[in-house]
Amino acid sequence: MRQTPGRARVIVAKGVPMKFINMYLVGYVILVIGVALALFQTGILARVSGMWIFIGAIVAVGLGIMMSVSSGKPDVTPGG
Repeated sequence: MRQTPGRARVIVAKGVPMKFINMYLVGYVILVIGVALALFQTGILARVSGMWIFIGAIVAVGLGIMMSVSSGKPDVTPGG
């Protein structure tokens, strides 16, 4: 640990742990890719136009971001 004058403590670590929200988003992206691959393999995506696939992907990413932000751990700062 290194301390700079007049500032808060700065922790210098070699392996910085991944934040909770980042882990959630990575898991959600893996889930969405898995669902898309399953739909592709069954042939369902072949019957759907490209625009609807794009719209569905945007909605899935938006839902993932909203869920990860809402379930994220709040930052608690001393005195605030």
